[in-house]
Amino acid sequence: GASDAFASNAGLHLLRSTSPTGPFEDLGEEIGLNGQSFGFRVDAKINPVDGALLLLTEGYAHGDGFGFIFRRSASGSALGPWTEHLVYELGMRVIDGAEDWTADAAMVDADRWDCRLADPTFVVLDTGEVLVGYR
Repeated sequence: GASDAFASNAGLHLLRSTSPTGPFEDLGEEIGLNGQSFGFRVDAKINPVDGALLLLTEGYAHGDGFGFIFRRSASGSALGPWTEHLVYELGMRVIDGAEDWTADAAMVDADRWDCRLADPTFVVLDTGEVLVGYR
């Protein structure tokens, strides 16, 4: 199988600046409530209704399992505090002889159009409703 060096070396770092062009201050790695690192395709937006900061990524949601997860900072601050919510459960499946953690947890067809879910993104509507998409 392929090396997992990329996944084991991923992390989400918080960077802060007073300008989009920097300079940036590294505030450190964002660590989940289970003590896990995050990485890969993070999307963040402010909810216009309540001002909460929403961060969508893949990983383990505290107490809920693995998949696409929202981290929510009610304060609107990237420093939290955060709650974690499982949006869509993913699960390990053996596909073509290889373990795949990006599979739909209920998948039985390895040739399904979305047999491997990845790269989640989202939009927050003016009403506060959220639409999540993936490839």
